Amino acid sequence: MKPASDGSGDRRSLRSRIVLAAVVAVVVLLWVMSGLGAIEVPYLFSGRDATRLVVADESDDCREAGRDWGEGCDAAADISTITVWRVGHQILMAELELAESPDLGPDVLWTAEFFAETQNAFTDEGIICGLSNGIEGGEPRSRAVAYALEFRFSTEQLGPEACEGWLDGSSARFAIDVTGQPVDSEVRLVGLVRLEYPNDPDNRGSADDFLVKTTLADLPR
Repeated sequence: MKPASDGSGDRRSLRSRIVLAAVVAVVVLLWVMSGLGAIEVPYLFSGRDATRLVVADESDDCREAGRDWGEGCDAAADISTITVWRVGHQILMAELELAESPDLGPDVLWTAEFFAETQNAFTDEGIICGLSNGIEGGEPRSRAVAYALEFRFSTEQLGPEACEGWLDGSSARFAIDVTGQPVDSEVRLVGLVRLEYPNDPDNRGSADDFLVKTTLADLPR
């Protein structure tokens, strides 16, 4: 004859369901608030168990390209969010999510460029990371090419090991070398996304800038 249950198993099961429901509710609430730009929240990304810092950028806050003022907000230059996370000991990932994918071609010059203020294996003070369909003064093309420089006006590229970049739809992604960066020292990414129309002198295009500050300690592997 099967002994009668004392109810402890049922109580444990009920507590487990309550805890799970509470965790799911908190995650959903944080996700919604982050999407609205109400908070900046790091969250656990399943798959790598890496903490990603997601920073919301105000929509339609662009300016005319080459100026610090003036209205102008092409969706392909309007940053929605900046996400940073860490892969292993030596790589910092950065993703710039745009409001719309850039329509690259001969009439559009699109560039994403920023200075990564961090220790690395290639320079003493930081790296210029870029992605553009018209690098080195060339004519705009139908695909974006990545580049990495020691300083803004350098002509010598450091190669993809220093900072690799690629465009995937509306996302511009970069893998940045952070070899030697102390885990508790601040890392800054400061730059912009710019869209211009070189064959239309009456249209200056637009640009949207960004700044993200974090530490490797805040981004566990």
